[in-house]
Amino acid sequence: MLKVIMTYYEHVNLAMNRGVSLRQIQALPLKAIIGRMKEAEDVAIIRKIIDDVGEALTGLAVEK
Repeated sequence: MLKVIMTYYEHVNLAMNRGVSLRQIQALPLKAIIGRMKEAEDVAIIRKIIDDVGEALTGLAVEK
């Protein structure tokens, strides 16, 4: 579970360094997904959350 939070933190930092706004990051449904992570009973679900967090934040484009 800590890995999910650390992945989120790392990708948010990278995205903001690229120029992605905090508003764009907060508009993603990631906080809700991470919040429901405690209900996951399978490690595969948590691994998928890690992948989803990385993909969502990596895919953000800088607004102009």
